[in-house]
Amino acid sequence: MAEVHARRERPRDDYLSQLAAVEVEGRPLDDEDYVGLLAAFLGAGHHSTTSAMASLINEVFARPEIRDALVRDPKKSSWP
Repeated sequence: MAEVHARRERPRDDYLSQLAAVEVEGRPLDDEDYVGLLAAFLGAGHHSTTSAMASLINEVFARPEIRDALVRDPKKSSWP
């Protein structure tokens, strides 16, 4: 919350400054609102990242040609 308060006082050209200036129905968000919002962002970010990684791992193990290519050359930037 200290960062949100700092951005309200000294906005920067960043997303947190934009969030710190948000109003809903003409009312600025309070600390409790921000805690809920940032917790939701954290949960959503965690979920999307773990889901994407699980899908990637599943894809690699489900396609032997990709798995074998990775084993042969792990630094290669494109695969079959």
